[in-house]
Amino acid sequence: MTATVDRPVETRLPVLDRAAGVELLGASRGSGYREGTSLVRRGDGRMVQLSPLLYGLLESIDGRRDNEHLAALLSDRAGKRVTASQVDQLAERLAQQGLLSGSEDVAPPA
Repeated sequence: MTATVDRPVETRLPVLDRAAGVELLGASRGSGYREGTSLVRRGDGRMVQLSPLLYGLLESIDGRRDNEHLAALLSDRAGKRVTASQVDQLAERLAQQGLLSGSEDVAPPA
């Protein structure tokens, strides 16, 4: 006979943090994009161009705020409602660029 133990499921997501060496450089001028873009330098020196929404999220990520808090900050900044689930999706895009802690190894090469 086997026994199973019900353990509480961890529902809180880990707090997002920027990858080491990420520098927020700000808006790029004359990019030709209607909404503008902003530049970020990764720790390896590679430049990444981000939309205002992605840049706003990366700017708000500090290793202490959870996704609910980040969603509220981003909602204020964007002027429209952003959910914690949408923060997850946006964070995945930042991770694909190697901009979040723990994602440096999956980033496109320089």
